[in-house]
Amino acid sequence: MEMYTKTARLNMEHGFVKFVVRNQLDRERYDQEMREKMDQRSSQTVPARRTRRAPRRPDRAVYTPPVARKPAVPPRAVLFRLEYCDTSSGAVRHESFLEGTDLVEFCASFAKKAGLDEQRQRALLERLQKEVGQDESSDTRQ
Repeated sequence: MEMYTKTARLNMEHGFVKFVVRNQLDRERYDQEMREKMDQRSSQTVPARRTRRAPRRPDRAVYTPPVARKPAVPPRAVLFRLEYCDTSSGAVRHESFLEGTDLVEFCASFAKKAGLDEQRQRALLERLQKEVGQDESSDTRQ
């Protein structure tokens, strides 16, 4: 039974153990030095350094195919605008007549929105044809 009472212990004279102890002491000393340096730096007022900003890189050029560079539908010019007062609500409404729009279709949609009868729709169509005809004839003279 005496054999079990003796416990195996670490040999403190071994070279590896000495190395570990020395390493721990060195690390504690180094940490202490770093703490002292940080305390000294924090107590000193250091003037702000002027930093030179590096030039910003330009944005990357993204390839767009020629088909995508052009607008799909060319914008149409507004030839004129019709204003009318809505009788039910009293609000003033606007309708734009774009270049290339069919006059008959425009008059039909306008008459439906404004609540015009057929006689007034025909009068509007005649008046618009007269106006558009005058604009076209004045454009050809110039």
